[in-house]
Amino acid sequence: MKLSLSLALLATAWASLCLASEEPSLRRRIEGTDSDEPHFPFQSKIVGGSIADAKNYEFSVYIGGCGGSLIYEDIVLTAAHCQPIYPDDLRVGGSSKNNGVKTDVVGIGTRHPLYDDYSQDYDIMVYKLATAITDKKPVVLNKEFSNPSPGDALTAIGFGATFEGGFGSNSLREVVINHVAHDTCNVAYRGQVVEDIMFCAGVNGGGKDTCQGDSGGPIVDGNGVQVGVTSWGNGCANPGFPGVYARVSAAYDWIQDQICDLSANPPASCNGNGNSNGNSNGNSNGNSNGNSNGNSNGNSNGTTPTPTQAPTPGTTAGSTNGNSDLIQPKGITLQVDINYDNYPTENAWVLYNDDTKEELFWSNYGEVTTSGLQSMRFPDLVPGKYVFLMLDEFWDGICCEYGNGFIRVYEVFPPETGRGEELRWSSDGKFVNAVGAAFWVQEADDRRSLSGILVDEDGIKDSPYLP
Repeated sequence: MKLSLSLALLATAWASLCLASEEPSLRRRIEGTDSDEPHFPFQSKIVGGSIADAKNYEFSVYIGGCGGSLIYEDIVLTAAHCQPIYPDDLRVGGSSKNNGVKTDVVGIGTRHPLYDDYSQDYDIMVYKLATAITDKKPVVLNKEFSNPSPGDALTAIGFGATFEGGFGSNSLREVVINHVAHDTCNVAYRGQVVEDIMFCAGVNGGGKDTCQGDSGGPIVDGNGVQVGVTSWGNGCANPGFPGVYARVSAAYDWIQDQICDLSANPPASCNGNGNSNGNSNGNSNGNSNGNSNGNSNGNSNGTTPTPTQAPTPGTTAGSTNGNSDLIQPKGITLQVDINYDNYPTENAWVLYNDDTKEELFWSNYGEVTTSGLQSMRFPDLVPGKYVFLMLDEFWDGICCEYGNGFIRVYEVFPPETGRGEELRWSSDGKFVNAVGAAFWVQEADDRRSLSGILVDEDGIKDSPYLP
C-alpha cells in the first residue's frame, strides 16, 4: 500500500507527535510521506546553495538519480537506499549531468551488511566501475569518530532539487552547512538518529540543505575529507530539521575491505589487510529508527519559487514567462490528456523548449490531488523542439496496480480545417520513473494540409530533468 500525505499534513502530523507524551511509531519517511512498507525513494538537490566548481570535486559521481563519490580508481561510494541503480550512463567529475568521465557499473552494488531499509542504519553502499578512472582524484575518507564536531562547517554537493518537490539540477551544486550537535538533532527526530552511525548538518532557521536527487552524495569537511553520505531527513531545509548523513567513520574498515575485494587493481595496502567485520565503529544493531525518504536532506524553507500551475482541466494554458515572442498566431497547439492513477500527488510533469531550455509549463509533485482524466491545451508553440516529460516519484508509473493511467498528446488543428485533434503520441502508463517524447514543430504556413509536428520517443534520453 502506498500512502500519499501532503507536506502540509505531514507538518501537522509531526507537530502533533511532538506534543504527544507517548513515543511515535517508527515509520520510514519517503519524500514527505510516511510508509509502513519499504519503497524505493525518489532520491534526495541542493537547497540554498550555489553552482559548484567541478574542479574542486573531481570525485563527484552522478548515477542517474543519486549521487556518489569516487573513493578508489574503480570503486564508488553511495547510499544503500539508492539500490537498485538504473544509470543509462554514469558520470564522474562532471560539472553537469551530461559531462564528466562516462562509465558504467558492474553488478548492482554491495550494501553494508548491517544496512536497515526501515531505520536507515548504515546507509552505505559501494559498487565497482567497469573501467578505472585514473584522471580524477578520489576523495579521502574520514576514519575518526570525533570528526565532524558540533559547529564545524561542512560542504555537501549534488545534482538534486533546489527546492522541495522540484526537479533536479542539471549543474553540480554545493551548499555549506554546519554539523549539528547530536542531542539537538535527536530531539527534533525523537531519538531516531543513532550517533555512532549517523550525524546531522544544517543551519539555524533552515533554508540550506540537501534534497531529492542528492542521496548518496558526499559531504566533506574543511579539508575536503568525506565525513558522510547524504541519507535522509524531514523534507528539505525545513527549520528545526537538519539533514541526516551516514557516518563514514562507522563503516571505514568495511569500505576498505570492499576496495580490496572488488577492485581490479587493489592498492598495495590490501596485502594482509582483510578486515571485513563490516562494523568498524560499533553499533552493529544501530536500532536507530531513522527515516529514509531517500530525500536525504534537502529542503527549501527559504524563498521557494512559485511554480506555474497546471492549467485547469479542459482549459487553455497561457505562457508562463510572459514572453510575447512565444505567442504567434500560426503556432501549433498541443493537447495533453493525463489519466492519473490513485496516487496523483506522486507525479510531476514539464513541457519545455529544448532549443532554449526554457520551462514553459509544469506541475510539481503534490499539485495534482485528484485521480482520473485531466486535459490541458498548450497553444502557440512556434517552430522548434519541445519535450514533454512525466515523472513518477515512487518509480512505479501510473498503471496498473493502482489505477489504469495513461498519457496522450494530440495536435489540435484550427476549427476551419475540420480536423479536430489528432493523436501524435501516447503512453499506457507502464513506465518506471519517467516517460515522454520530443516534438518538433515544423515550419508550415498551411496547417490544413500538413501536420506541424514530428515525434521522437528517443528525444528525451538526454533530458536534464531525468532523475
